[in-house]
Amino acid sequence: TYNTAALIDLAWKLFKDDGNQEAYKRNRQAFNTISTAYNRSRRTSLVWAALFLYLNRHGFNGVYRTNLKGEFNVPFGKYDQPYFPYVEMRLFAEKAHDTGTRFVCADFRTTLKALPGICPDISFHADKLSDAVIYCDPPYLPLGDKDSFTHYNGKSFTVTDHRDLAAHLIAAARLYGVKSVISNSDTEATRAIYSPFRLHKLDVKRSVSASAKGRKTAPEVIGVLDGRERYVSAPRQEGKAFAAAMEAAS
Repeated sequence: TYNTAALIDLAWKLFKDDGNQEAYKRNRQAFNTISTAYNRSRRTSLVWAALFLYLNRHGFNGVYRTNLKGEFNVPFGKYDQPYFPYVEMRLFAEKAHDTGTRFVCADFRTTLKALPGICPDISFHADKLSDAVIYCDPPYLPLGDKDSFTHYNGKSFTVTDHRDLAAHLIAAARLYGVKSVISNSDTEATRAIYSPFRLHKLDVKRSVSASAKGRKTAPEVIGVLDGRERYVSAPRQEGKAFAAAMEAAS
């Protein structure tokens, strides 16, 4: 949340001057070049953040997608006048600053270890952990053979990753009474892996598909794991239905 004004200025110049396909490709290449760099300076990080916002607003359907090399490869969206979220950026930065929010970009196995006695570099007040909530929105388990997008950065989020995530959330609930909320597709595999959660079914309209036919209602679940109730148990036994679902999701 530092240098918010500088970030807004950099992003606004991109929005104002680079609203065409040629500029988009040039900025996409610049973004990918910075993404692979080591020891980025603060100035370079600001440029990277500004480019990310530009690409998000100018890319097709606001999708974030990479190839197997981890390179952002979303095509130009051809919008007349992409919205520049000046007010939202200001309010978000002020809120984060006022609440002392810390942002960490890391694997969930690292971030979910940020609990007392496990990760001393990140401190929490133990007496307040029972009021904490963890929200996880991992890549969705596929609904079918054609619905297999499970990665955003060149690395697939596997069934094993989902199992590990569930195990980490269960541990947080058992040890510290932390409530967790997850969202995912409504599949047999999802219900098996996240069986300790209270699962609530809902239908959600998807609007980011490249195909108009793909922008339809899809079944999803919101799962809630309330550690304060102390009913948390391990996932149910893996029977034939579970095995079939795992094979379909792999």
